[in-house]
Amino acid sequence: MNILIASSAPPENGGGISTYCKNIATGLLGLGHNIHYASPLNDDSSLKSSWLSNFQIPHKETAFSKNMQQEVTSLLSYTIDNHVDVIINNDNAVAQNIAPLVSAVFISVCHLDSTTIGTMLKHNSEWTDYVVAISSDMQLNLLKKLTIPPHRIPLIYNGIEDTKQQFNGSNSSELIHNGLKVVYGGGLIPRKGGDLICKLLDKHVNDENTQFEIFGHLPNGVPTRFLNSPSIRFYGTKPKEEFLKAIYESDIFLLPSRAEGCPMALLEAISLNCLPITSDGIGAMRWIVSHAKNGYVCRLRNWVEECAKTLTFLGQNRHILNQGKLDARLNYEKNFTNEITAKRLDELFHRPTINRDKPRRAASLIHWHRWPNSCLKRRAFFKLGIIEKYGLFKDA
Repeated sequence: MNILIASSAPPENGGGISTYCKNIATGLLGLGHNIHYASPLNDDSSLKSSWLSNFQIPHKETAFSKNMQQEVTSLLSYTIDNHVDVIINNDNAVAQNIAPLVSAVFISVCHLDSTTIGTMLKHNSEWTDYVVAISSDMQLNLLKKLTIPPHRIPLIYNGIEDTKQQFNGSNSSELIHNGLKVVYGGGLIPRKGGDLICKLLDKHVNDENTQFEIFGHLPNGVPTRFLNSPSIRFYGTKPKEEFLKAIYESDIFLLPSRAEGCPMALLEAISLNCLPITSDGIGAMRWIVSHAKNGYVCRLRNWVEECAKTLTFLGQNRHILNQGKLDARLNYEKNFTNEITAKRLDELFHRPTINRDKPRRAASLIHWHRWPNSCLKRRAFFKLGIIEKYGLFKDA
């Protein structure tokens, strides 16, 4: 089958949506499908994706343009010219706009059920065969928000490519140090639990037996009280490969998020034999992790204290830590490979729920709901879930 994967992010972007799209693309290629990729391009031409060329995947640009009529016309023509059978949309406004106009099976993947990312799923939902939820919490919220039957909101957890393969021959954490090595990737963003991380670090400023490596966005730079700590290193935003290598060389991965979908970083951690300590926040975390077997789930209301005690316990019981790391990897292999996710999606391709014998010739359009370098107004709209209408499209 000819499958078009649409994304709101360029393929070289290291964010969760882009990572998800690339993983399902490789999984579906493995099942024998032909893949096409639609997304905006990166402004920096030096970041042009080698991933597309490596897998020989044709790309269709869907630009962050104010002329949505032109973008819709162009993408619609592309689907016809390339005989697209299935569209899997991942937060791409141009793709969501063409749902009533195509004969292809149309699937939207929900990556966040709030902000404009969640609001966009309502647009043309009556012409969406399936809206895929990536966590149980998300599935319940979609059932409340969308006026479509529950049988059209399947739950399919994310799967990822086996990232461990790229580190064959590298040293794992057991060979590098004797103490605990702990990694975190959410920066100091409140939704990711950055404030909780700082409180945890306050307890370990002079801890010689635990090394913390902190990745991700630092809105106000490194907090001054951690600048001279021998056990804490802040790296800021780094290339994905560098972050993954840090995970591979670590014992424990921290994820104190208040709200996630099905966090790709957590899946990457367990695929790399890194034991997760996560939260009971909104998202798939507490379903992915079996507490005290292949990871630990600490309550948000007391996350700092519970995580600190867990770190102390694991530092004193290395045999339990090592077995937990093996169980984390086994959890990935049994439940969260991209092949498993691709097969679940493939089942939906053969079970369309919308009669598309006569696609519509007209549809209402919306503007892009996410813009690079957004103004204050658009940032406010994004948080409030407000999407601007564009007008009516009529197919010539």
